Amino acid sequence: MFSTEALWAEESVLLGRLDKLVRFMNEAGVDLCWMSDPVVHRYLLDIEGLVKHPASLFITKEGKAVYVVGESDKPKKLPAFVDVKLYPTYNMNVWADPLKNAAELIADTVSSMEAGKIATDAYPTVWSDPLSRKFAGAEWGDARSCLNGMRLLKEPYEIARIRAGAAVNGVSYHTLRECAQEGMSEYDLFAAMTDQAIRKTQQIVQFAGMSDLVTGERTHSIGGPPTSRIVRNGDLMMADLFPTILGYHADNCRTICIGGRPTELQQKAHGVVMKALEQVEKLLKPGASAKQLFHTANEILQSIGHGYSLVHHLGHGVGVSDKEGPYLVPGSEDMLQEGMVVSVEPGIYIEHFGIRIENVYVIREGGPENLTPFDTNL
Repeated sequence: MFSTEALWAEESVLLGRLDKLVRFMNEAGVDLCWMSDPVVHRYLLDIEGLVKHPASLFITKEGKAVYVVGESDKPKKLPAFVDVKLYPTYNMNVWADPLKNAAELIADTVSSMEAGKIATDAYPTVWSDPLSRKFAGAEWGDARSCLNGMRLLKEPYEIARIRAGAAVNGVSYHTLRECAQEGMSEYDLFAAMTDQAIRKTQQIVQFAGMSDLVTGERTHSIGGPPTSRIVRNGDLMMADLFPTILGYHADNCRTICIGGRPTELQQKAHGVVMKALEQVEKLLKPGASAKQLFHTANEILQSIGHGYSLVHHLGHGVGVSDKEGPYLVPGSEDMLQEGMVVSVEPGIYIEHFGIRIENVYVIREGGPENLTPFDTNL
């Protein structure tokens, strides 16, 4: 059992992020930064929960922050430095057009602002009319390089949230190993896993996008949500789970043989996957090349034969998104840095089955910290 009380960001951390963004703006000659991506809002303001209607965050070069959001989406907790403006949304008593109301409030919000250059993380249609009318002729820039760079290195509270999510996965895999038996459906397995995760952590556990839970020949397709497929003894079960805790994602995968012994080829494939995982783990240190890590793992995985090469990324960062930088792919120019949190997920998919094992690590100067040290056996 764990408490989320200690997992909130301190206001000083969020003020530090605001200060970094304002410094970027002043160095780049940006007068106004406009962000409409909910993930960016979560990162800069530490927002919990799902925002169902359009929201925008404006930050001026002087450091003033204004958050425009629907009434029904107003977060329970916001930092003191942000000014919140609410527009009407649907409720049980009054129908409202949230898009129209959002556009009107945006127009009112920017009416007193002046900007010759604007940086943004996106440019959704809902905001284009009031902003283009107000800032006709302004130069538009892109703030994503700054924001994505800031998100690469995790603060202690962010690592604590990811660690808490990883603990949920530990409970989930233990449950799957204990309860999985012939005659159950994939839905039954997912329900049993979720039930125990909630009971043992005493928290509402959300598995983002439902996560992957596939069995039998479905493991060859790499992943997918659970279905009504009935499992049989000897089936492989692949569970790639990414629970969210206060808006932060954990992510790791285990492959388990249900009620029987894996075939000789499956055992061989599992051994090759583990060899790739273990070799890459030794190389996880500041300064390591993301693309070289991919190639190192792929060379090992190719030893299984069958003309196989790794068909997906070797890994990625996790945080406010379930997939964010750094990206462990062939074309990546990312270099690992201390404080990054990355997944490593080698997999083999041949002969109507698939096996993937994934761990999540914090990059440390003295060697990686494995947040997911759970049983990796079939």
